[in-house]
Formats: sequence, structure tokens, C-alpha cells
Amino acid sequence: RWRFFAMDWTYSRKGKHLLVEFSVVDLDCQDLVLEFSTAELRLTVGDDVVSVRIPGVRFISTDTAKRRRGKLRVSAEVEQDCCAEFPTFPLSLGSPRKIGSRSLLREVGFPAQRGDRDLESGLPAPHEDAGPGRVVVLRSLATPVEVNSILAACQTATWDEASSDSVDGFAVFEFYAMREGRWSCDKWGKILSGLLEDRLLPALQADFGPDIIPCHVLVRRYRDDERCRHPAHFDAHAYVTAVVAIRPECYQGGLFVQSSHRAAERMYVGLENGDVVAHSYDLLHGVFAVGERFSVILWCKDSLHSCQTNASPWYQHDAESGHPHAMFNLASNLEWGRFGYSRNVAEAERWYRLATSAGSSMAANALANMLERRGSSLLEVLDLYRSASDAGLAEAALNLARLCFNHGAVPQQEAISRLQDAALASDTTAMVILGRAMIEGRGCASDVTGGVGWLRKAAAFGDPEAQLRLGLAYIDGTLQQDSGEARRWYALAARQGHSRAKESLQVLQENYGSQIR
Repeated sequence: RWRFFAMDWTYSRKGKHLLVEFSVVDLDCQDLVLEFSTAELRLTVGDDVVSVRIPGVRFISTDTAKRRRGKLRVSAEVEQDCCAEFPTFPLSLGSPRKIGSRSLLREVGFPAQRGDRDLESGLPAPHEDAGPGRVVVLRSLATPVEVNSILAACQTATWDEASSDSVDGFAVFEFYAMREGRWSCDKWGKILSGLLEDRLLPALQADFGPDIIPCHVLVRRYRDDERCRHPAHFDAHAYVTAVVAIRPECYQGGLFVQSSHRAAERMYVGLENGDVVAHSYDLLHGVFAVGERFSVILWCKDSLHSCQTNASPWYQHDAESGHPHAMFNLASNLEWGRFGYSRNVAEAERWYRLATSAGSSMAANALANMLERRGSSLLEVLDLYRSASDAGLAEAALNLARLCFNHGAVPQQEAISRLQDAALASDTTAMVILGRAMIEGRGCASDVTGGVGWLRKAAAFGDPEAQLRLGLAYIDGTLQQDSGEARRWYALAARQGHSRAKESLQVLQENYGSQIR
């Protein structure tokens, strides 16, 4: 097991060169393979060889490699092949697993693990009678002609920039090429029907069941100045999800999968142009991409009737078989009366409790939220939130922080500690709340520099609230006043549909006008 925790990296650029600095706490290993986004470095520290793989940038020289009091600090100069700017990433790393003769860490920047067909994701089956959280990679399924046609159509498409996403509430930047089994227009039918009917659907039916059918096809866009991330979630309405990779050389990162909400379980899926990755409904997944990413997403149902009625009947069977994720999703559907289930709060609570007992942190958090709204025992609510937060669920940590700052129900020191854990696991909402708390000195000593640093990290991840807060900081005196920087951050947040950012941008223009630079 690697004794390895709390890694951070920063960079500075001068001309064609990039200076990268790494800081590793509690390092005890002989051959360590780390995967980042832009270079490959081989460094010798004493008798240990540290190999840092960052594809796309050529290593030039090592300036220093020192180990001091359990810390390894490395500075290296590399030649950068592209002009993309990369944010700094706070990382929390877990144990690697062996694949052949290599050791891979599950989350370090943008790790990518490829397989010939089945992705060896190491994601355990929640229950032997239920779906295994399976991931399948189908290589070169889309032809170069199809990929180019998709990309050309994306460049001229009309994107939905007004609707809010059901996962995080940010602007969606997407459009539907197919709804309920019907193409939205002839153009997309001509582009995708061959891929879908002749190759993709037969492969999915062979891997996931002969009765599945395509129900919806969604095309989504990610850009640095728009949406660039999608938090880990389940596709609650899709029995199987398939994603077509469109020119992955244009971005870093992409789709990740994980078996729990712990950041150490996260693994980015390595895809080439035209590859398709498919996964079952019971797998947590999300997206983080630096650059411009287009993807074609196919949501499949288990039957034509399910597609026509927007139902998800598979949850009942798998929940009754003891599948924790199915229990949670069934409870959520019952609580809100969606996807073919009538609203039944009492039955939802029963399934939440069963899922919680089976180890679902999302169920524990949802149950606590339900009990809190009902006015039930605060002691039980806090116990549930804490157990979910201990399991790595950032949303539970946010709920504990809310109960601390709004109601004083949680010690401030505990709230700050849990926010730090969530922020280190790359949750941007936690970064924003923690940053504001540090700036204002709530629950901790005032630290404007550290607080602004967390806001910048969250903003670099594309969080519009963080971008708004940075814009405000350049106006309210938290940072040196700079109307140009304020406008830049307001505009980025407004681009994602943030209403207050839109208002702030208008006020800024009215107050400063031509003075803005």
C-alpha cells in the first residue's frame, strides 16, 4: 500500500516552458506512476525512482528533487505543446491496483485506463444478483466519416443554453438528436442511424441484454468558458448509457467512473476517436474536461414501453434483490413520484432506510434530508449526515456545514474540517463555502489569501458561483479593485446562466462603462 496523501501541483509558464512544482506528503514507495494531463517526468529521489506521466509535453530537465521532513518537492521544466491553461488540482490519493506489470492510481489529475473491450475498472458489484456497475469500451465503433459528420453538425447546431441541468442546476449546453425513439430531424438520423442500428445497438444488446432499445440521444458540449464538469451521478432514467468519443485529442480528462463518492475511487476512461464507452445504470460517473469536448450520449431503456412512458421499472426488481444503488434510486423515484412510480413518501422512507443499512451514502443523505424537512429528531439527522460524509459524500458535508452556519447545530471546527475534506475531493461547492468562510473568518482564523485560493480552484473547475464570488472580490475590496477582472469573472458565470452574475455584469457596465479594461 502506498503511504501517500495530499498531493498538490502548480505551474507557471514563461515562453515555451512550463515550470511544474509537486508537493507530496508522507511518501514511501519505490516505483510510483502518477498520471497527469500534460507531461512525462522521470525523477530520482535518493534510491527511489518516481515516474510522473503527463502525456503531450516533452520533458526537458529536472531542476531540483529534494525530500525533506516527509515531503517531496520537485520542480521540473518542460516544453509545452499547446497553449491551454490548466487549473491546479487538490488531490487525495488511495491505494493503486496492479494491471499487468504496472501500478495505477485511480485519481491523479486525468488518469486514463484503456482495455480492449471491457474496462478493468475494479468496480465491485454491489450485489451478486444485481448489475455489476459494468463498464464496456467498444473500440473504433464510429468511423472517421461519422465522427467528422457529427463534429460538423455540432458546429452549426442550436444549443440549449437556458435550461438547467438536473444534477447541478447549471446551464446544460446540449440538444436532443432523438427523443422517445424518434429522431428530432432527418440530418441527425442520417448521421447516426448506421452507427446506432448496425453496430452500437447489437453490441449493447449482446453485453447488457437483448431487449434494450435506444430511447434518447443527447449531444452535449463542454468548454473552458462554459460548462466543463458534471459531478458524479447516476443516470436514473437510463438502463444503459453509451457515450461516443468525438476527437478526444481536443481536450484532457473526459468521462470518469467510480465505485463510491470517494475521490480515490475515480478513474478517467481512456478513449480514442470513435470509441464508445457504455455502462449500466448502477454506476456513478461524471465528466471533467479541459478544452472543447463534444459527446454523443445514448440513453437506453429496457423495453419500448419504458421508453414511451419514461419509466424505469428495473429498480423495483433489483432493489428487492438487495442492490443498494437500486434501493436508493427506487426510494428517490417514490419520494418525488417520477419515472413511472407514484409518489409514496412512506415507502420511499422504507427503501431509504434499507439502502442506508446496505451501505448507500446517498440514501443516508437523502433520508436525513427527508427527516430534516419533516422536523424529525435532529440527533438522527446529524448521525445520518455524518455517516454519509464519512463515506466521502460531499453533499452530506455541505448539509452539515449548512446546519452549522445557519443553525449552530454542528461545531464550527467539525464543519470546516468536513468542508476541507470535500474540497480536497474536488467538490467545487465545498471549495466556495470553505473559501468564503476563510475570507470572513467563520469557524476558522481569517485567511483571505487561502480563501481566495479556494475560490480560484473552484472557478478553474468551471463553478459559476465561484466565478461570481471572484468577480465580487475584485469590486468589494477583498482583492485589489480591478473592474476588468471583475467583468471577466462575471461574464464566465453569466455564460452558465448564473442570474446574479448577469445582474452584476449589467450593474458593473452601468457604473464603470468605458473605464473597464
